Amino acid sequence: MSEEKITSANEPAAESLTTNTNNAASAENNTILSASVSDYLPQSEKNQWQEQQSSKSTAKLNNNFSYKKLLTIALICSLLGGIVGGGLVLALMPESSGGGSQTTIQVAGDVSPVTAIAEANMPTVVSIVNTSTTTYSDFLFGRNYTQESTASGSGVIITADGYIATNYHVIENASKLTVTLYDGRVFDAQIIGGDEATDLAVIKIDADDLAYATMGDSDELRVGDLVVAIGNPLDAQAFAWTVTDGIVSGLGRTIETDGQSFTLIQTNAAINAGNSGGALLNANGELIGINSMKLTGDAVEGMGFAIPINDAKPILEQLISQGYVSRPYLGISGYDITDSLLGVVSLKRDNGILITQLTEDGPAETAGVQVGDIIYAVDGENIASFDELSAIISEHQVGDTLSFSINRNGSEITLDITLGEQGTKLELKATPEKTTNKFSYFFAE
Repeated sequence: MSEEKITSANEPAAESLTTNTNNAASAENNTILSASVSDYLPQSEKNQWQEQQSSKSTAKLNNNFSYKKLLTIALICSLLGGIVGGGLVLALMPESSGGGSQTTIQVAGDVSPVTAIAEANMPTVVSIVNTSTTTYSDFLFGRNYTQESTASGSGVIITADGYIATNYHVIENASKLTVTLYDGRVFDAQIIGGDEATDLAVIKIDADDLAYATMGDSDELRVGDLVVAIGNPLDAQAFAWTVTDGIVSGLGRTIETDGQSFTLIQTNAAINAGNSGGALLNANGELIGINSMKLTGDAVEGMGFAIPINDAKPILEQLISQGYVSRPYLGISGYDITDSLLGVVSLKRDNGILITQLTEDGPAETAGVQVGDIIYAVDGENIASFDELSAIISEHQVGDTLSFSINRNGSEITLDITLGEQGTKLELKATPEKTTNKFSYFFAE
C-alpha cells in the first residue's frame, strides 16, 4: 500500500494450482491433502508455483528483462498517515437518473492540447483514501487500542452512475474507502471487486452529475504519441489533480514483480506515488491506460507504466458484472521432475509433474487424481513443467474438459478433468483484532 518498492522477482514462481491464490480468505477455506515427499526435497525444488490463469501472465514477450539490484518496481500508492479484447465497460451499466456526461475535448487555436485534455478529464479523476484499522488487545493490562493507517491513490470514473476503475493495490486491505471528486464532494465507496493478478479493481459511489471518461483504443497507440497523466501524487490534498504530459515511450513492456507478470504501456509522463489508478489519456482526451507503477533507482528517470485500457476492459467488465474475475483452475500442486528431484525420490518416470497436493473437492481430486500421480501429457501434448501446463490451461475456459495422461505407480491411465472456476469477491475488511504485550503497547502510543 505505502509507496511499496518491490525488487523484481527473478526466482521461479510457486508450483501450485490451488484455488484462489489471490485471496487469503479463500485459501483458508481449502483443505489441502499433502504428501510427505516434499520433506525430502532440496530447497531449490521447493518453489511453489501459483497457477497463472491469465494468458497475459504466462505469455513470453520480447521485452522481458530483469532489473538486478539497480532497479526496483514501485507500486505507486502513497502513504499518508500511519490485463484482451472485450466489450465497452460503459455498456454494462445503465446511466443513473442524475445524468452525467462523457468527456469530450475542443481545442481552440490559442489553447494547448494538454490544457484541453486536462480541463475535460480532471472531473473524471478522483482521489481515493484507503483507511485500514487494527484493534490490539493487551492481555497484560487488559486494555485495547486501535491503530489506523491511511494511504492514497487515484481512480477514474467510467460510468455515469459512479463506477470507478483503479488499481487493486490502491484498495487492498481497506476497511474504509473515501472518494473525493474534483468538485469537492466526498463519498464513502463500496468495493465492487478486485483482481490482484492484473492489479485492477472497481469501486462505486452513489452520486449524481458525474463526468466519466471516454474509452480509447490502446491498440492504436504508437511510440511517440502524446499522452497526459492525471492523478493525485504524494498527498491526497496538497497535490491533488496534478497533470503531467509526455509521450508513449514503449509498448508491450513486460514487467515481472513478486511472481506476477504485467504487460504495460511505458511513458515518460511524470508518475509518482499517489498516481496509482489515475488516468493516462491520448491526444483525443480518451482513456487509454490506468497508471500503475514506475521504475525507481539512481540510474532511472521518467519510466512510468500504465495498464492498457484494452487489456483492462474485460477485467473491469467481469468485476462490475460478478464482482470477481473468473479463471480456470485444476486444484493441484507439485514439482517438475528434474534430475535433482530424481536424486532424492525414486519415480516411475523421469519427466512430467509429480503431484504432491490436491485441493479438497477441487477439479483434479473430483476427477480421481491422487497424490503421487505423475502428469505427463494434456490432450496428447507432452508437458514437462508447470509452466507448460499453465500455458495450456490459460488457453481454455472454465468448464472445458481436458484429457490428462497420468502415470500411477507405473501404470498408464487417462483421466478427463473439467476445469473449475477460480475467483472470489473482494469486500471491505472488518477491523482485525491482534494480541500484543506491554512493550508493543507503549511503543504504539
